[in-house]
Amino acid sequence: MSERTNGDAGRFEARRLDPSIDERWDRFVAESAEANPFATSVWLKACAESAGASLDRWAIVKGEEWVAALAVPHRRVAGRVVYRGLPLAAYSTILYRAPSAGESERLEVTRQLAGTLAKSYRLTSLLLSPAVDDVRGWQWEGWRATPRYTCVLDLESPAKPADSVRRHVRKCVEAGTKFETTWDLETFWSIFDETRERQGFGASLDRGAFFTLAGRLGEAGLAWMATARTASGDPVSSQIVLSIPGTPSAFMWVAGTRREHLPSGVSAWLMLEIAAEARRRGHRVWDLCGADYPSIARFKRELGAKLEHYFQVDAPRSAFERLALGLKRRHA
Repeated sequence: MSERTNGDAGRFEARRLDPSIDERWDRFVAESAEANPFATSVWLKACAESAGASLDRWAIVKGEEWVAALAVPHRRVAGRVVYRGLPLAAYSTILYRAPSAGESERLEVTRQLAGTLAKSYRLTSLLLSPAVDDVRGWQWEGWRATPRYTCVLDLESPAKPADSVRRHVRKCVEAGTKFETTWDLETFWSIFDETRERQGFGASLDRGAFFTLAGRLGEAGLAWMATARTASGDPVSSQIVLSIPGTPSAFMWVAGTRREHLPSGVSAWLMLEIAAEARRRGHRVWDLCGADYPSIARFKRELGAKLEHYFQVDAPRSAFERLALGLKRRHA
């Protein structure tokens, strides 16, 4: 069963999907040009559960064919259904059917979905895939579009890191640094937890919730780990990468490096080793998921990654909501 919402779009219909739709949903995700692990059933269910959010999944359909789809985590606040972004999610994007629809169809179904979301939820804010380069459908429905940036490494072309990165790599090779892909959450957390405390950011999830989420992603084959060890075997830098097997892109997720090993350049060495591993796993590009901050952008660009933009789209706000959000940012 599913809930249908008729709009002005005639040919298309917005449909809230039955929760048991996982198999068809994941097939649609994997075939879409916007395919990413943050849209899979495993991620959505596990992350929504960890965040205490409810989950709706919508499709824009033509007859029984899905033309576009989007997952909407949410919660109820003061009697209103409010969008709830999921922690540690790089994207929360609309997905279009494959083969790619024409421009007019994309605009029409985007407008249909944007209108449906605005009526059904408050404070919706989406991070669209870099593959979505046209946001006019959102804007024409009154949504605000803000450019964001990421860096993407081409895994099919020879690596072209900066001289500074090559020097770090030589230093790590000479020191006998070792690369491994053993799944070991305890080791990863010890490095990651130290890193987030040093950099002053929150994991958004406590240790238990993170272990549950990462464990489910690993069991589903959507997550893999890469760790750099010293010649004596001590783990000094580690990262979890997300990817859907058989799809073009891998995605950087969470990472950390021990403070005393930052001067060694092991972070850059590990990134290039991960790129090689992602290539071995059949991926063609590696999205490094974020380049909005100067130091992060510089580090990723020095690896030879290409700067790409994507869009954040925000639903129309009421005057009260704009005031409340402004006050929240001012006191953050």
